[in-house]
Amino acid sequence: MPVPEIATLSKGEIRRGLRIATWEGVAGNIHNVLVGNVFLTGFALAWGANDFQLGLLGAIPFLGALGQMAGAYLVDRWPDRRRETVMLLGLISRSSWFAIAALPFLFHTAPRAAMAWISLLFLFYQVVYSASGPGWVAWMVVLVPERVRGRYLGTRNRATEAVGMITAITAGLVIDGFRAVHWERGGFAILQSVAASMGIAGFLFLRRQPDPGYHAAAPELSFDYLFRPLRDSRFRSLVVFNLSWCFGLNVAAPFMNAHLLSNMQWNFKQLAVLGVLASISAILMNPVWGRMADRLGYKHVLRLSWIGMLVVPVCYACCPWQMRWPIYLANIVSGASLSGFTLATFSLTLDCLPKRARAMGAATLHAAAGPATFLSGALSGCLAQLLAHAHWHSHALPLANYQILFLLSVILRIPTILLLKRIHEPNAMTTMQKPDLMACS
Repeated sequence: MPVPEIATLSKGEIRRGLRIATWEGVAGNIHNVLVGNVFLTGFALAWGANDFQLGLLGAIPFLGALGQMAGAYLVDRWPDRRRETVMLLGLISRSSWFAIAALPFLFHTAPRAAMAWISLLFLFYQVVYSASGPGWVAWMVVLVPERVRGRYLGTRNRATEAVGMITAITAGLVIDGFRAVHWERGGFAILQSVAASMGIAGFLFLRRQPDPGYHAAAPELSFDYLFRPLRDSRFRSLVVFNLSWCFGLNVAAPFMNAHLLSNMQWNFKQLAVLGVLASISAILMNPVWGRMADRLGYKHVLRLSWIGMLVVPVCYACCPWQMRWPIYLANIVSGASLSGFTLATFSLTLDCLPKRARAMGAATLHAAAGPATFLSGALSGCLAQLLAHAHWHSHALPLANYQILFLLSVILRIPTILLLKRIHEPNAMTTMQKPDLMACS
């Protein structure tokens, strides 16, 4: 049975570890920008993906979260090799993008076969990459001092967002250039090779990041071991909250960029500008969210960012196709809100994880939402495919299948605010309390 971890690092080692963790986050975010969201959707459309396949690709990351259970077991089974386990799994997963980059040269005249391989390799990537997550989370729990966790994560997120912004605009220009010469698939192959290289570089940073160690007796692979974290009532509430939010989110998420590319006729440069706006607003808001989290607690941050996250699908659903500014506004709100939501949920996860089951707790949180969220993505893909040829016009606003899904996503996100009330946060402060943020610096 794992025992509570105690940080045995000096202040100098902790400061060095936090700097390395920031650089690792920067390299990792370059990878994430190039292989996710905008460019994943564009890559799939370049191979002729239909709406069901887009929904499937959007749902695969959540099914891949089941790999976290295996990753948590590996960390608990060989606790003295946590660093090596996290690095090996990360290197294997991110290297798989070299194989995906080779698809244009292997399946140039067989798009259906290419889409099948894209889905399989993407699933492999997500499962193995997810398996590296629990060890990394358990590592960060003891590396980042609790009293300045919000402030540090705000600073780290600000650095990763800045680099992500530059990456998005550069990659958008690259893809538009390749589209102009009718070799879009080749452009994606270049971006995916860069993504794989940066992903590997990110995990190499972890070789230098201090690890205070993790001591545990080798666990037996049993029902009790797998579900021990769920005995904690706070953690169960967090699991239900996360499951509900991911389910509602994934009804719309796989189709937002597809709607802009297919229906509103945007190009990748314009999509990159959206990413820049979101990144700028995230950079500006990250320190605000961090101070608010340290002062008032993570649930206060979640409540405010939740409101902003509801605005985004409404703007996408109700924006006339010839207009641009509502989409720009939605992404400014999205960047600001998502930065707060991400910071607060990650910090609250660290706070709620049972001390005797940190690695498995992190895995359970994501794995519990995986199958249900995969189902929501697959079902929304089927619904989008069934409504693919249905179009309505209401005054100046044309309505297509994607917009119906955006409105459905809004409805499904609303119950999450009620579930948030069930999560107890004992360390949350009132506005009259002023913590000494420099005590741990």
